[in-house]
Amino acid sequence: PIASAVPLQATPTFNSSIQLTAVTTATEAEHTIAFLGDREGHLHKLTRGFSGNTATCWATFATADELPSFRCVVFKTNSQQHLYVLSNSRLSKVPVSSCEGQTDCQSCLAVRDPYCGWCVLEGRCSRKHLCRRHSQPNHWLWSFEPTSGCVAVQSLQPARQSRDQQTQVTLSVGRLPALAEAESLSCVFGLLPPGPAIVMGTSITCQSPVPELLQPMQAGSDHMALPVSLVFGHVTIATSSMTFYDCAAFRCLACVGSAWGCNWCPLDQLCTHNLSCPSQHIILSQRVRQDSPGPTSCPLVFGLQSSALVPLGVSTSLVLRGRNLDVYTKDEAQYECVVEMEGVQHRLAAAVEKSHDNTDTFTCSPHTGFALSQLQYSVPVYLRRGERRIDASPGLRIQLYDCSAGQSDCSQCRAVPAEYGCVWCPGSPSPSCVYNQSCSSTPEDSCPPPQITQVQPVSGPLEGGVLVTITGSNLGMRYQDVVGGITVAGIWCPPFRPKGTRSPPGLSAALSVVCELQPSGKQREGPVQVRVGAAPPGRSLQVFTYQDPQLLGLVPDKGPVSGGTRLTIRGRQLLTG
Repeated sequence: PIASAVPLQATPTFNSSIQLTAVTTATEAEHTIAFLGDREGHLHKLTRGFSGNTATCWATFATADELPSFRCVVFKTNSQQHLYVLSNSRLSKVPVSSCEGQTDCQSCLAVRDPYCGWCVLEGRCSRKHLCRRHSQPNHWLWSFEPTSGCVAVQSLQPARQSRDQQTQVTLSVGRLPALAEAESLSCVFGLLPPGPAIVMGTSITCQSPVPELLQPMQAGSDHMALPVSLVFGHVTIATSSMTFYDCAAFRCLACVGSAWGCNWCPLDQLCTHNLSCPSQHIILSQRVRQDSPGPTSCPLVFGLQSSALVPLGVSTSLVLRGRNLDVYTKDEAQYECVVEMEGVQHRLAAAVEKSHDNTDTFTCSPHTGFALSQLQYSVPVYLRRGERRIDASPGLRIQLYDCSAGQSDCSQCRAVPAEYGCVWCPGSPSPSCVYNQSCSSTPEDSCPPPQITQVQPVSGPLEGGVLVTITGSNLGMRYQDVVGGITVAGIWCPPFRPKGTRSPPGLSAALSVVCELQPSGKQREGPVQVRVGAAPPGRSLQVFTYQDPQLLGLVPDKGPVSGGTRLTIRGRQLLTG
């Protein structure tokens, strides 16, 4: 401790509520740094801040795991890299900094350690004297300076570019360190080989990659962002990113409506960044020319005039509506409707009816050759004229459906939404679910009685509470169909409805139903019955038994606290539920 018989008056630069027991100082990068030890075994690292006379404590850490009563004495080594910290039972060697632990510029400057700074051309966090060009501006960036910041790309022009065109890229870089006459920087795009960079003050120019070197776009994507790195040797000085887009990934609507300023060549079926087309006619993006009509001038199939629901097995014609198709008047090829299903294009001849408002109506010839393994299948539909595909509005699809797919009994058939027109037809060779116009006889107004093929489990406790699964056919379409019609051994069994739900998962239309077993006052047995509406009930061949399991013995009756003992339980009617 410092003591004097003559009082000294001064404004303190640091206040501590704990008694300080040792002090030493060091000079680093022309700044004084103080190391203070206290009686609780903590070492404080301070330096004078940039505002007034206040000292900034940028690190405090414990030097030993001891009681708070020991005293701490600090000595400085001649190398200026470590301190020797002496307590009443331990001597510790403590590094004055840990600059090398920071691997990038941002983390190096974030430590706010007056010993540390970022050595730009060497790409490492170090003390000032260890950076070879520390005396030159912007070569060593001090982490303790409030205004200090990393070398960064402030702007990059152009920020986006067609992948089909090489261009000159200009980067504006702040705090760029000066290079020797024989030294140079490079630009690196992604993982491609480096290219030369021309430095003029804070402006740097380089060439974007040739199109052949750019990797293909990911499926369904129209652009990719590549990192652009400014490199000195093997050291990355600053990084930005540049977007490369692919106009060829678009059709007309997406082409002229994209953010990239692409233009559409309708006669060439080509989306391009150029301002001209091989066949002259071009639709310009509004980003290229504001008075261009843009997407509204695209040749387009914009809607369905017929229903989007198309039943299979029935002669049905699709009717499409299109506009702006006069551009193809010199084309001798005929229009075709195309329905794409599971990768196969089904082409249907199309009859054209023109109108005076620049729209056309296309009636597609009927087609009955589709086959489905499920009730419905959503497929896209569009027009072709020869090899030219006419763009279609997003979401223009039809719903192909087959009433017989997956509808194996009457209840399943009647559960299909009414707009599909599915009916249960009793015709030969066997009853089936068909489209109403395909039924050669009168459709059934009601379904046959339920049939029960399996009950699981076939026993339960007198107290009930067991979930019983009933499997079969014609077991109802909705919860309301069976809510009061299920009995198990003569006891009502309500369909299972978990708490907080409106529609019970215990009912799968026509095929199965789950009910919750209710209490029985005595042991009993009997079949399971399901009644749907006014039809006679279906009865199971299996017999369900209410029984009362009884425990008679347990061997052994004791075991170690750690567990692991096998128990044998003896009783009657233990196989219940």
